[in-house]
Amino acid sequence: MTPMISARSVRKHYGNTRVLEDITLDVAAGEVCCLIGPSGAGKSTFLRCVNHLERINGGRLLVDGKPVGYSERGGRLHEMRGRELSRQRSSIGMVFQHFNLYSHMTAEQNVSFAPVTVHKRSRSAARERSRELLGRVGLADKADKYPRQLSGGEQQRVAIARALAIDPSVILFDEPTSALDPELVGEVLEVIRGVADQGLTMLIVTHEIEFAREVADRVVFMDGGVIVEQGPPAEVLENPREERTRTFLRRVL
Repeated sequence: MTPMISARSVRKHYGNTRVLEDITLDVAAGEVCCLIGPSGAGKSTFLRCVNHLERINGGRLLVDGKPVGYSERGGRLHEMRGRELSRQRSSIGMVFQHFNLYSHMTAEQNVSFAPVTVHKRSRSAARERSRELLGRVGLADKADKYPRQLSGGEQQRVAIARALAIDPSVILFDEPTSALDPELVGEVLEVIRGVADQGLTMLIVTHEIEFAREVADRVVFMDGGVIVEQGPPAEVLENPREERTRTFLRRVL
């Protein structure tokens, strides 16, 4: 079967600073894959490359069998822009570290915005769907609230509902709890657990090691812009092969 996400020798650099080196990784349809590692390992950069928020400098990156951010014509790749890129991204949900909600829109409007503007759904259908999703993440009574009226945990749950509203084939989570106060982390992780149970393909950058142990089908440890090792959570987190992985886990657990 074709992997839902397929990276082959992906490289990314900023000038002389190399951030990703020869990243090769497949994520199967329906798989929950957690990326762990120290800050600066390249985890979030790789995630942003998956939906072309960052251009790669080498290698090949496919989502659902298609080049990310590029269309192939006449045997050559041409970078997508504008509506064409938006259409491709419309099947990739993204939950950011700092929520990235529209401050001038209510929770319901944030969730229904992409279905109306990108997927061209009717406003009434999008509104009904957004309220259903807000109920699913425990915010049925917050639909008419603006982001400034919500806690950080509530804002992140709105962001998850927004990602689900486009019926994505893939959802990317970029350190979804790192900007939250400690007492709000649990409520967001519980919502993500529920999403994982739906069988969606998920790529999660996280520092929550116990959460990765619980929800991931596979854990990928990155350091220095490379994949050091990967495998089932029990294998990587409890019996890592590489000393770099063991050193990291000793520091964070």
